[in-house]
Amino acid sequence: MSEWSPSNSVERRFLQAHEDWMRFAGKKEARLLYWQADDDDQQMVDLYLQMRQEADCAVIRFMHPFTDAPYLAQAAKALIAYYQERQAASLQQGIVADWSPPALSGRSDARDLFSAASSLMRHHPDIFPGLVFILQPAQIVHAQQFEKTLEQLLEDPFWTTPEGERIRVIVPQKPHLPPLNPLQQRHPKRMSTLFGRYQMRQLPGEVVAESGERGPSGEFRRLFVMLGDTLRNDDFARLVTIKQEMLAITRAQQWFDQATVVFLTTGVAYLKGGKTKQALEEYQQAVRMAGQAERAGHPAGRKLVVNALFGEASVWLSKKAWLEAAACYRLAGEQAQAGGDGILAVEGWRMQAWCLDKAGQYPEALDAAMTGLDAGMLIEPEIRAHCGLSLLADWLIRHPGLISHRLSGSQLQQKFFQLFGERWHEAQS
Repeated sequence: MSEWSPSNSVERRFLQAHEDWMRFAGKKEARLLYWQADDDDQQMVDLYLQMRQEADCAVIRFMHPFTDAPYLAQAAKALIAYYQERQAASLQQGIVADWSPPALSGRSDARDLFSAASSLMRHHPDIFPGLVFILQPAQIVHAQQFEKTLEQLLEDPFWTTPEGERIRVIVPQKPHLPPLNPLQQRHPKRMSTLFGRYQMRQLPGEVVAESGERGPSGEFRRLFVMLGDTLRNDDFARLVTIKQEMLAITRAQQWFDQATVVFLTTGVAYLKGGKTKQALEEYQQAVRMAGQAERAGHPAGRKLVVNALFGEASVWLSKKAWLEAAACYRLAGEQAQAGGDGILAVEGWRMQAWCLDKAGQYPEALDAAMTGLDAGMLIEPEIRAHCGLSLLADWLIRHPGLISHRLSGSQLQQKFFQLFGERWHEAQS
């Protein structure tokens, strides 16, 4: 490793993560690293692995779900696909990318993965002198079976071969993973468990301090970091104190937009803590402050109004006050549509329709839904089928009872055709 002195808090933590990895990599018999961290520090683990993957083609992440299908055999196919996806670009750069992968058996053991990996390293010893596999399934259907799969991986005799000595496996801890400490006890030499401690919770405060920013702006940023700590600790008494200090700055500086952000943040905290009365007051204050920001000509004023109305509506939803929530969503839809934001407009009208349906006001629900379809014309055609507009279309299709004599099925289909084109039926979820 070259001499390098980290210049900021993020780089210092990145170096700590790298040193943790190097300690594992330096263990002669170690093959699998179970990299644990708390919720905050897991961010640094993810960042480190992502940067390693982007900088080194020999670091490969497998994120396919762990289901009933042979997971390690699927990883072998993913390794081959990884190579083939980069083959054309490599050839354009003058790199000889002519590896032909071995035939795969499709069995549930690790042989396919090891066969493909060893073949790749033999064919490209300069590009793949070794391999690092990150096993990070997006979903684990059978937790105990995943542990058995890892044990099967560790027990394979391949690890004693020359190629086996050049491969390492990382399993980052995630909430859906089973506890792997028993596996570590059964395989103390081939498996290592690391608990990374990177103090990521302190990072925002350090970044603010290192920025050297002074005056009202620097003080506001410092308080905002402290406010984040109160959210994590559910310290409502301290939240009130910090909020008052922040609002004093926003009043003095006439920062209506920043005041809105403060109220939105405290509204989230109160709602999360089950304090709906306080949450409602905070969101309503956010609506008022956002309105002032809009009247003062702040470019984000209208969007802040919409977000504050969504926040207020979420409190009414928690109380099952459907009509009050619907009123907030209607205003949000109107504001977003007036500002040309089709995505937020559709979401406002869609949720208003949903609330009115819950309240038994079916004609009004249909009117809101149809207004939402009209607002969908503001959305770029290529993303209409991949946002809330498709949910609105699907909701209408699944509620034929809402279609009154004012709108026939063919008229609705014509609306869908205008929005989604000839393949409008694919907008259904």
